[in-house]
Amino acid sequence: MSNKKSTNESKIENKEGLLCKKYLLDLDWDKAVAVSPVDESQLTSEDYTNFAYARCFQESKDHRDGSYDDVIEAASKALIKDDQNNRALCIRAYGYYLNNNYEAAIADCESVIKSGDIEEREKEKRELWKAVCEKITEAVKAEAAEATKEAEEAIEKYCNSLHDSAFAHELLGLIYTKIEWNYDASKRYKQALLYRQAAIVSSSPLLMDAYREARQRVNGG
Repeated sequence: MSNKKSTNESKIENKEGLLCKKYLLDLDWDKAVAVSPVDESQLTSEDYTNFAYARCFQESKDHRDGSYDDVIEAASKALIKDDQNNRALCIRAYGYYLNNNYEAAIADCESVIKSGDIEEREKEKRELWKAVCEKITEAVKAEAAEATKEAEEAIEKYCNSLHDSAFAHELLGLIYTKIEWNYDASKRYKQALLYRQAAIVSSSPLLMDAYREARQRVNGG
C-alpha cells in the first residue's frame, strides 16, 4: 500500500489551517492559499478575506499572469457571507487596483468610506465610544474578565472602522496619483492621515511621503 496520503486526507489534516492565520503571520502566502476545505460551505467571511489577502502577494508564475481575478473572487465570496465586511471590501478594491480596473476600485473604496465616514458616522462613533467607556468602567469595578473582553471588542470595532477608511482613502490616493489627479490624490492622502491619527496609529513613511509629494505636485513643486 502506498504511503502517499490522499488529497482529501491532506485537506482534512489542514483543517485548522483553513483560517490561514498561522501562514499569514509567517507571511507565507503560498501555504496560506494552498490550504483548501473539502466543503467550502464551512468557510466564514473572515476565511475568504484571509484567502483574498494572501493572494494579493502570491506572485508564482504558475499561479498568475498579471491578473488578480482570484483576489477579487475570494473577497467577493467574503462579502456574500457578510456584506458588512469592510476589510474584504478594501482587499477587493486593491484587487481591482492591481488589475488596473480603477473604476471598480474607486467604487469599493467609496463604499468603505461611506460606511465609516467621520462626518456621517460621528454620532454612531460617539455612542460606541460611550459604550466602550461604560464597559471599561464596569470591568474595573467588577474586575470581571467577561466585561473586560466586551470592552476590548468594542474598542476593536471602533478602531477597525477607522483603519478600513484610512486604507480606502490611501488606495484612492494611489489611483489618483496614477491618473495624475494630483489635487484629489493629495486630498485622499490627507484623509488617510487623519483617520490613522483618529485611530491613534502611526502613519507609514510611504503614506507620509506620498502625501508630501502629492502636495508638491499640486503646488507646482
